[in-house]
Amino acid sequence: MKKIFILAVFAFLVSAPLMAQYSPCYNDAYAEGQDCFRKGNYKKALKLFKEAKACPDSNVAAADEMINKCSLKIEEQEKRKDRERREEAERLAREAEEKRLRAEETSMAKNGYMSIDRVRFINVNYNYRREITVVSEGQLYDEELRYVMPVVCYKGLDTKTDTVALYVKLFDKNHNLLVNQSSPEGYTYYCLSIVNPGDDQELQLKPWGNGTNNYYTQGEYHFELYCNENRLYSTYFNVNKALPKDFPVCISVGSDAEIFLNGVSRGKNTWRGRLVPGQYEVVCKKAGYRDSEKKIITVTESTQEQPFYVDPPQPIYVSFEVKSDPKRAKLVFDGIERGTTPITLSKVMVGDHTLMLDKKGYRSYSKTISVTEGMGDLNITMDKPRRRRSFGVFFLDFVAGDFKSDDLMIGGHAAICPRRVGCYVQYLHGMESSSSRTTGGLVFRLTRDYVDFQLYTGAGYGRFSSSQSDVNKSFLMDFGGRLSWRSRSGWAMWDLMGGCYVTPKGNVYPYAGIGTGFSLIGAVTMLTLWASGVL
Repeated sequence: MKKIFILAVFAFLVSAPLMAQYSPCYNDAYAEGQDCFRKGNYKKALKLFKEAKACPDSNVAAADEMINKCSLKIEEQEKRKDRERREEAERLAREAEEKRLRAEETSMAKNGYMSIDRVRFINVNYNYRREITVVSEGQLYDEELRYVMPVVCYKGLDTKTDTVALYVKLFDKNHNLLVNQSSPEGYTYYCLSIVNPGDDQELQLKPWGNGTNNYYTQGEYHFELYCNENRLYSTYFNVNKALPKDFPVCISVGSDAEIFLNGVSRGKNTWRGRLVPGQYEVVCKKAGYRDSEKKIITVTESTQEQPFYVDPPQPIYVSFEVKSDPKRAKLVFDGIERGTTPITLSKVMVGDHTLMLDKKGYRSYSKTISVTEGMGDLNITMDKPRRRRSFGVFFLDFVAGDFKSDDLMIGGHAAICPRRVGCYVQYLHGMESSSSRTTGGLVFRLTRDYVDFQLYTGAGYGRFSSSQSDVNKSFLMDFGGRLSWRSRSGWAMWDLMGGCYVTPKGNVYPYAGIGTGFSLIGAVTMLTLWASGVL
């Protein structure tokens, strides 16, 4: 009895794994996978379906179908997450850029949209019509001074024109703020001003003072300029006691350059005027030239005109290479032919110049370029001309052939090809017998610029007669081609053609011809003019 029990236990232990191996695990795994799939947990569902597929009682086709669906869903999830991450990154980038632009706009607005280099002061009269008359620039003298007009020299920070409210504080020599009845609180006056973009800009502020002489008495005055309660600039100007005597002066430069005296333009080439004794800074400027070196002139007391000569501005030359695609295009620079590309142009003055490129088979290139100091090489891509429209074409050719026969064949070939495909008919007749050929078929047309190329193939009927063979009637295959040259107007053509007949027995009979052709539009026009009596 004991032995039987031991054998039963042993049999159970051995059969248990086998029973587990063949237990129905597929349904459980597949059902759990379906549940995960419905809930959107595709990765877990994929794992369960793979386990179900591995079960001994698996329905492999059903499991594979769900595995594929899970894989597609997982791929869609990954793509959606990638798209969401990209969109989020783009949104953050836009927000960062908008924040930067707002900060930049706030900063520019706080500074009045300008960066001030200096402020100079001009003595002006300001009459009841609010017209301004310049009395003197530079030195200010109390015996003639009524109004002071600040001139702001600045660099525009914005890319567009802005209107800003500028506030001025003027302090006298005793550090008292100058005000009147219309002064804003804490300021001397304010004015709305137009601020332009770009370098070397000037802005004239509203003059301030009154019509009484000696309103500005001798001493040092403090000037401050504000925008949005932000101080933009601070400087001083002096008012002198007496108007000194001036003396005649002549400043000249050996060109048509513009003369600047203490930063104020005095005209071109030569300036004559009167200056009080002292030192002055002279600079000459000319577009496309380097400014002359600053020269300090000293004016003394003299009854004779004091001449001063300033060195003219020096031209600025640059060198650069002109490259083109395609190469070897003819270059015309400022109306002068310079060679073919690639080519290096040396000692070209800065400024505007005309440049033209020309190459056969390409559109001519013409442009006005602005040559600047430090510019790089020019790379120009030339465009090909548009293909001419492939209008329908009618050809009529004189044909001669059948060179293997004793009998010379002469005839004609007519073809019509509306665009790419057309049709033709051909007939040849013998000179000494009743031999003849009649064929017809299709024309295949290719065009490029002024060249027209065609291939044609067809079939027909022929009668042959020669010393080598009796008259026979036979089916023919016809092969040939045509090379045509089109006029620039596109409607007239001249062509060379050739081809051969092939009989079922393998005999080959060549032929060739010359002729002309007209576009359908051209032909209809000519017929219309002829019918109307014009031609």
